[in-house]
Amino acid sequence: SDMKKLRKRVSETIKQGNNLMLINSNTAVKEESFITVCDLLVTFSKQLGKNAAVLSSLIYTPDRDLQDNVTSFITENIFVEEDDAHHDDEEDDSAKIEMLHKRRNLLACFCKLIVFNIIEMKAAASVFKHYMKYYNDYGDIIKMTLAKSREINKVDCARTLGLSLTQVLCLVYFMCLAYRTLLQLHIHSENYSDSQLTILAKHLGQNISVQVTA
Repeated sequence: SDMKKLRKRVSETIKQGNNLMLINSNTAVKEESFITVCDLLVTFSKQLGKNAAVLSSLIYTPDRDLQDNVTSFITENIFVEEDDAHHDDEEDDSAKIEMLHKRRNLLACFCKLIVFNIIEMKAAASVFKHYMKYYNDYGDIIKMTLAKSREINKVDCARTLGLSLTQVLCLVYFMCLAYRTLLQLHIHSENYSDSQLTILAKHLGQNISVQVTA
């Protein structure tokens, strides 16, 4: 029937998009694939059956691997450190604005999956833990997602916040270990420069002062 054909096409498109996110080396292709997958998951979510029971057979529920993949995509492509070494002229500023707009759009696509209860709420921990550090760039999006998550389930939301805090504390712990190790090597060897220690200390300080506040 037409419904079965459409269901099959949706399933195949999502699988192909997922594969492109994982293996394609072209950034633009990966991003468009991510957006397509997210849009299809929203369109063919459980909400579809609520609006029209006859369309229930078209509902698509993402499996664990797909949920992990879209979450990993956000972690690897949105919350990344910028290189500020070459941002002096207007052209660079324009490029930064364009990049931020693109990343905000990608993050909004992911947050829709949380807000519409399409993927497990605990996936939002990967977003919530960056609230303070990236407040200027994504604070409004994250705040809205957090508010909607509370509306969906206060208990699950609290657990997700606990998970995000745990992830941040683990990061700080391992950064502290790395700094201590490098410091010890610096004391016993001339191969480690003061600049290396300064860079690591700066990175550690950013994570402690900004992320733990979240």
